[in-house]
Amino acid sequence: MTRKGPFVSSLLILALSCTWFTTTIRPSAAAETVTQLTDRAANAEEVASRVGAIDQLGEMGTDATGAIPVIVRLLDDPNPRVRAHAARALGRLGSAEKRILLRALAARIVDSDPHVRREALKAWVRLRPPVAVAVPLMNRVLTKADPQTRAYLLSAFADYGAEAVPRLIEVLDQPDGRYWAALVINEIGPEAAPATDALLKALKEDDRPDVRRELILALGAIGPKAKDAVPALTKALDSDAPGVPLAAVYALGSIGEAASPAAEKIRRLAAEDAEPTQTISLWALAKISPDDEDLQKRIVPLLVEEIDDEDERTRMAAARALGDLKPDPDLFIPEVKRVLADATPEQMDRALTAFATLGSAAVPRLIDALDYEEIDEKVAGILARIGPEAKDAVPALTKLLDRDDADARTEALIALAAMGPAAKSAVPEMEDALDDPDMNVRYAAAFALGSVGPDAKGAKAALQKRLDGADEFLATISAWALAQIDPGCQVTSPKSVPLLIGALDSPSPRVRQGAAEALGCLGPMAADAADELEALTDDPVPAVSEAAREALDAVRKSDADQQ
Repeated sequence: MTRKGPFVSSLLILALSCTWFTTTIRPSAAAETVTQLTDRAANAEEVASRVGAIDQLGEMGTDATGAIPVIVRLLDDPNPRVRAHAARALGRLGSAEKRILLRALAARIVDSDPHVRREALKAWVRLRPPVAVAVPLMNRVLTKADPQTRAYLLSAFADYGAEAVPRLIEVLDQPDGRYWAALVINEIGPEAAPATDALLKALKEDDRPDVRRELILALGAIGPKAKDAVPALTKALDSDAPGVPLAAVYALGSIGEAASPAAEKIRRLAAEDAEPTQTISLWALAKISPDDEDLQKRIVPLLVEEIDDEDERTRMAAARALGDLKPDPDLFIPEVKRVLADATPEQMDRALTAFATLGSAAVPRLIDALDYEEIDEKVAGILARIGPEAKDAVPALTKLLDRDDADARTEALIALAAMGPAAKSAVPEMEDALDDPDMNVRYAAAFALGSVGPDAKGAKAALQKRLDGADEFLATISAWALAQIDPGCQVTSPKSVPLLIGALDSPSPRVRQGAAEALGCLGPMAADAADELEALTDDPVPAVSEAAREALDAVRKSDADQQ
């Protein structure tokens, strides 16, 4: 499988990607007072000056609470940069007036500008509102949010876990809030078992198909603890409402053996030729009768096949179903080989993303699958997408670096990079890979070392040699890696900044964006990049120009703080 062209730009954006907002820059002893900064934030003519003042107030934390009323008003500023930075600052300031802040930020979560939405949402979550405040706001915010923001918010609500369940039970009694309450319960899972009776009551009262579907799926997410729902779910199998019978099949399968009274009805559905009814029904039967080997043999190939479906929800559902079944490797691995062996790049991307949703539960089987050379690089790609949860695969991935296939070595290194510090045992092999004859392996090795971070200090000397090498791309990634391994090192920064400045001229927008973000992360050490970053603020690609503006703010602010 050849992907050397796109791989280069993808790796650079990965290697250079970081968010300036994660950098902590402390104000100097000569910093302006809260009153002066508040005045500058509200009245300065230049946006950069206003943004700098807002950021400094945010860094002061509770010492700058007197500025909160002004910053709240700045959430309505016509300039989106000002609104975004104001939202971030409020998330850091905190206040006894948390309810006021949360309501103000909630309005910005549905802002017309995506950057403002992102920062308002992060600030809102950072403040961690009490459940009594968060849940009543839920319906209004979720209704207006875009899909990406909505997913983040649902996850944030779910983080409250059992603490949120009593409030969600109250919302389930309100027709307008049932849909979203069910989605949050779906995210919380078994911890939401006390909501079972409320879900059943809402299911009995509500005749809206989409609401009924989500209520049923929430019961399925609770799993075996929702066994009291079996009669109602069995009845729902006969519904003619769109999506409701399939949701009921899924929920009954999730409940497992306690759902055996519904088995006969589900068998009749499994006998139908229509998809996905047959597949979901067979899966449910396999969950209800886990010792039935014949059912496992029928359903596993079907689920693996669904991993390649064009519909995202179908792919993800199939992956989760496989994870729930925990199929025998002797049955699972041959099916994975069959699906992945001749996949197109688009099919491969879909399959890897879906398999990755299995998370840590799939890691033992994926480790076994690394022994098969026909699919080893593809399995490494799945492990990379699982990330740190796949840390148990580090030894097996390290062995993959001895394979003759350069693509397999590259994918193994990218997977090790995804493990981060947990891959520190592989640092010697990563260092050796810096001398690999294949350029992509060398690039991936530098990226992996940087991803390990300080625990890769043993490779500093080898990376420093690459800064002066003929391969400018390797030098750029090595500079980034050294910054991750030893961020306080003053020796390498004079060499790394020029390399990143050079990357600002790349024909690839993703590379330009990544280089700008990296320079923003360097703060005072990237002061020499100010002119180039200012020029890049006019880039025709919005993501690039936005990254350049933020990096420029960071460089100029940092430079001012040093004076």
